[in-house]
Amino acid sequence: MFILSVLALRSAEGKDAAPVAEETFIPAVKWSGLLQFWNQVSDNKWDQTFHYVRLKATALVDPQTKVLVMPVLGTNTNFTLLDAFVQRDLGNDWTLTGGQFKFAFGDDRVLFPDQLKRVDYAKMDKFAFPGNPWDMGFKVKKVFGDFTVLADVIQGAGPNVLKDNDNFKDISTRLEWKTGEWLIGGSYYGGTGNTTGFITYQSWFGAHARYSSGGFDARAEGIWAPLGKNAYLVQTSYRSGDLEPLAWGELGLMGASQNYQLLGAGINYWVAKQTRLSLNGTLNGRSDFSGPALVIFQIEQTF
Repeated sequence: MFILSVLALRSAEGKDAAPVAEETFIPAVKWSGLLQFWNQVSDNKWDQTFHYVRLKATALVDPQTKVLVMPVLGTNTNFTLLDAFVQRDLGNDWTLTGGQFKFAFGDDRVLFPDQLKRVDYAKMDKFAFPGNPWDMGFKVKKVFGDFTVLADVIQGAGPNVLKDNDNFKDISTRLEWKTGEWLIGGSYYGGTGNTTGFITYQSWFGAHARYSSGGFDARAEGIWAPLGKNAYLVQTSYRSGDLEPLAWGELGLMGASQNYQLLGAGINYWVAKQTRLSLNGTLNGRSDFSGPALVIFQIEQTF
């Protein structure tokens, strides 16, 4: 009798319970961007420029699919389309991307300008791997716990080039392990490297490491390129509140000969959450830092 009473009570509760409404996905477009203004002094010359103006549109087509488009206008480039890809979450930590994107190689060169500690990219990025970091193709990403694997198959012809310029595809891969305060990674690129000038298959290797704890950040990176072009970077910074002093050093080798070396220091100050003021000074040269010094004051606004 008791069991029948309980069953009758649950049946009555079920009749009175309101049906659970399913969540309805609404496609949306999210806008973001970046503006960087430079005051630059080098070799007794003073220049004022808009270094970067970027606008990014991210369209969420469905819960697993997004379309991203990002053009740029800068000091050294005309209006250019950088990102233009479709990305699909395949589930189980698999992601597939198709279109034009930054391919997976290295550490410093894959960051976006507002992610850099310094006002500009390291010289090693242009010395050891002078090709454009954007290309067309497909990217696969898989996360295995603390490990992240990225693999790209690309044209190797650079951005905004619809037709491949050779008879084979380039590949790039990057593996990163992150746990606690440490991040350690390695990269490989095989191909012609778009604007590097090679017409035969070449190989580039990279390794990078970061240590971050509290406001302290230290990172190192090396790139080993064809023709004996090897480059190394060491950088450290400490953020306390809205202030972040930093220092760095770079070394570039051509075979056994030193090609360049840099020593630099700077400071970042966040006036607001999305507004950063930066002052960087760099000494450069081959062995005695006899090259012209470079001082850059930057105003950065993100939105």
